[in-house]
Amino acid sequence: MHNKLFLSVLFFILTLSVHSQTFLNGSFETTTAPGGCNYNLLNGGFNGWMANTNAFGAGNELDIISAGCYNPTIPNGIRAVGVAADPTDQFAMALSAPLVAGNNYTFTFRAYSEITFRPQGNVQIGAATNNSSFGTLIYTAVTVPNVWTTYTVNFVAPPGITHISVRNQAGAIYWNHVDHFVMGAPLPIELANFEAKYQQNKVTLDWTTSSEINNEYFTIERSTDAVNFTELERVPGAGNSNTLLDYTSVDPDPYIGTNYYRLRQTDYDGEFKFSEVISVDVEHIDVEVFPNPTPGDIQIRISTKEKADIRITNSLGMVVKEIQLANEYINISELPNGIYFISISTSGETIVKRIIKE
Repeated sequence: MHNKLFLSVLFFILTLSVHSQTFLNGSFETTTAPGGCNYNLLNGGFNGWMANTNAFGAGNELDIISAGCYNPTIPNGIRAVGVAADPTDQFAMALSAPLVAGNNYTFTFRAYSEITFRPQGNVQIGAATNNSSFGTLIYTAVTVPNVWTTYTVNFVAPPGITHISVRNQAGAIYWNHVDHFVMGAPLPIELANFEAKYQQNKVTLDWTTSSEINNEYFTIERSTDAVNFTELERVPGAGNSNTLLDYTSVDPDPYIGTNYYRLRQTDYDGEFKFSEVISVDVEHIDVEVFPNPTPGDIQIRISTKEKADIRITNSLGMVVKEIQLANEYINISELPNGIYFISISTSGETIVKRIIKE
């Protein structure tokens, strides 16, 4: 009995210690920097003003900025940090306690891609063992031009993590603003994978959980801009589980272009968490019909390997021929001379071509 009580108390204490970390200055409000736009600060100048946040990157030009410094109202408080220089600026934010290796953690932050002078570029987040190295890459945020966007980072802690680091993704010279880093509660689920595939005119979403706590259901959400999401479907959760569980959902009518998806996991008490955002590209279908005019044989060339449903109607709207093919010839020599319309339906899209039989 005493052993059970001791183990229960120990588990409770460990649970509290595992998830009690916070950012010591995740909103960048603990600073002595003057108000306004403090651009291109050398690392020493930045560190002299900003507490518990250490700049160390070769770019050596971080910004401490407020509203109006090429960004709208600051999401939290009155400060944000700008990351711009090439080689990239880098900085590390201290956590209140080291992370426990192998445990799952989550935090949110906000980012804003300023494109007045520079192109859009992504922000990378690392987990570091000190305040002067980037450490292990744990997340890449696809930033949105001129819009403060919230991102959720879910990761398994490597050994010895004491800081979360920030830098721009390598490439051109970008200018990203970041703010409001907040550690979250332990995830009610552990996602082993989450992926989307476009096949046969639809997007199939598959995900696997390795554990679930109080999980009532998943909501599959879709977006065309990775900012504004709409609900597609709800899938019941398992409640509580410590085994691998597979889930599947289908989007039968995806948009042409890039479709973004995320999972919203809801507990029995109504609390919810978001997964990372994933994307899949749905290509626009290009169709060629030739020769036109034609004496009888026509070829349909489609920019997809999928089979297409072909329907030919005359000028009166009457269907005169229906077949299924892909990149093949059609013989319409039996049809009278005149104007016809060919409807080609494939990959969730229908294209109509006008032809002349003579």
